[in-house]
Amino acid sequence: MPGVNAPTAVDPLGEPPGAGPTPAITSNWRVMARTFLENRLAIVGLGVIAFMVLLSFLGPVVWRTQQVSINLLEADEPPSWAHPLGTDAAGYDMLGRIMLGGQSALELGCAVAIVAMLIGSTWGAISGYAGGWLDALMMRAVDVLLSIPTLVLLLILATMFTPSVLSLILILGSLSWLLTSRLVRAEALKLRSQEYVEAARLAGCSRRRIVLRHVIPNALGVIVVQAAFEVADAILGVAYLSFLGLGIPPPHASWGDILSKGLDELYNGYWWMVYPVGLAIVLTVLGFYTVGNALRDALETRLQTR
Repeated sequence: MPGVNAPTAVDPLGEPPGAGPTPAITSNWRVMARTFLENRLAIVGLGVIAFMVLLSFLGPVVWRTQQVSINLLEADEPPSWAHPLGTDAAGYDMLGRIMLGGQSALELGCAVAIVAMLIGSTWGAISGYAGGWLDALMMRAVDVLLSIPTLVLLLILATMFTPSVLSLILILGSLSWLLTSRLVRAEALKLRSQEYVEAARLAGCSRRRIVLRHVIPNALGVIVVQAAFEVADAILGVAYLSFLGLGIPPPHASWGDILSKGLDELYNGYWWMVYPVGLAIVLTVLGFYTVGNALRDALETRLQTR
């Protein structure tokens, strides 16, 4: 009737417009977080990663050691109060050496993962959204690279360039994005038929905008899961190259280099030069793999609730 205000529309819960329940996408992410936190192995993996981060970056502040000048008077000392993990052939404190090696491993691992995620996400999103001949061409290139053993390519590239932090990041990153591109492509193939992507296309949005604003952000779950595995693989890759003498040069410390030098002394009974650093590598890699597996399980649970 004229002069009478129309009733305000409310949702079934009696809430006014704009104050409705949490969007479905936020709810799905909460389901993913809850599933992840219920995984005990995931909590253990997070604890291991947190411990290694604190040991590597906060440890040198608390436990100050001399890691610059060689001190042959303290070479090859067994574990003691002064040196809890003993010293190496150059007289360096092994605990301090492992801490510095942990800094290099974690920093390089995260940097390589970022490079791999950027390349793989962009490649896979473009391939999956474009489809047709471009998708076939881009994926065949990925298949060709995947058919070549990664270790062979890694050694070839490492010998072609002068070892440095930047070259290691670029080499490992250029070889680590292939699986990520496949996973993101699979997500892009599903996302390109969604209504909001169709609406953006009909509204005149460019392909570049759709890929950057809709496809990649909605494939973020897959990207985060894969990133955890990429960090672990990068830590192993850096250790491989350093073990073979192709890793980061001095004065940077590397777990692989420490392990390589320690093996020469293991047969003389100097076990503290091998086992502690080997344990550090194993625990760190297992920690990231455990977190990655838990994230993957949580992601599958989130997708089932859509």
